[in-house]
Amino acid sequence: MTIDRDALGDLAVLADDLGVLSLYVDADPSEQTQRPTVWEVQIKNELAELRSAVKENETRERANAIQAALEELETEIERATHPSTHGRGRALFVALGASTKISFEFQLPVETRVVLSTNAFIRPLLATFERGRPAGLVTLSRSSVVVYGWDFGAVEALGRWSIDLETSEWRRMQGPAASNPALSQHTAPQHDRFERRREEHQAGLVADIGGELARLRDARGWRRLVLAGDAKLRVVLKGALPPFPGGELVETDRKLENLSPAELGAALLPDLETARARQRAETALRVNGLARAGGKATTGVRATLAALAEGRVSELLIEHGRDYVGVRAPNGTLFAEPGSAVGVNLSELIDEPRLGERMIERAIATGADLITLEPSEAAPLADAEGVGALLRW
Repeated sequence: MTIDRDALGDLAVLADDLGVLSLYVDADPSEQTQRPTVWEVQIKNELAELRSAVKENETRERANAIQAALEELETEIERATHPSTHGRGRALFVALGASTKISFEFQLPVETRVVLSTNAFIRPLLATFERGRPAGLVTLSRSSVVVYGWDFGAVEALGRWSIDLETSEWRRMQGPAASNPALSQHTAPQHDRFERRREEHQAGLVADIGGELARLRDARGWRRLVLAGDAKLRVVLKGALPPFPGGELVETDRKLENLSPAELGAALLPDLETARARQRAETALRVNGLARAGGKATTGVRATLAALAEGRVSELLIEHGRDYVGVRAPNGTLFAEPGSAVGVNLSELIDEPRLGERMIERAIATGADLITLEPSEAAPLADAEGVGALLRW
């Protein structure tokens, strides 16, 4: 299944009285040297811990029902953890009572873990969604320009343009070696003029590619475009590209034209990650500044929950891996603490141990974008529990 907003919306409403099993697997190729693999052992151990916790904390009838449902999933779990299954990253969600299953496979790493809760645990998948959003990759060399599409770690070649020159048909220009009058009777190749003519011709060809690249960019919804290779040709291509509102150009000097698509994706992942991390940190800083100035932004769990309840959030920022707890009213309204539940009978409040997940679900339900921040990126929101939001009004 493709990771997109519709899929995230399906997961946001996936709930089950018996529980939803959320299983994430990082099938790291470097750890496939022996069986069972590292991740197979980890999943087995976490499932054993889960079974023990269910037996200890649930009623006998409920525990037996959960144990029976888990036993029926053994084949699905084995497939999700087997080294031969496609995708480095795998995610499996199962509503135990209804037997509803949703699964994903992608070429990005994800933290291996098992969670059983009343709702799907989607924050790791949300982080993958943000990291894997489609992007364009362009390699530029003296012989060609190649455009690739990046989609959740998978790389596909979309177009190749040759800019190599038929230099064998060119007459190499000869003339006096002007730098040394004593050698004025000798001739020498005028390399500078030859190279200048070559570069001008190549630049013209690259400029013609700009329009086609822009069409690909817009049609595929790329928010980032990576230009790799020859610095002079990058300048020409950037100048030929129409405006890229809301998008970002990322540049690298690395020569990547001889790599396979898979190798290219692995090589450019650090550049994409660096660009994304910079943009996330800048957004957190912007949210903090706007909130302090009384603009259209909030910081902190309490204020952000209030904005989510009113449907005012356009973009939710939440620190990845951080636990948030709160309370929930019978009608589903979320609060950071009982004291903020104005107009609600305190005796009716229910503890909400996964408040962060509920905030994410509310954001998805109201059409808000989501950004999960690493701790270093969340530094501008350190005094606000790593939570903030841009508001619609």
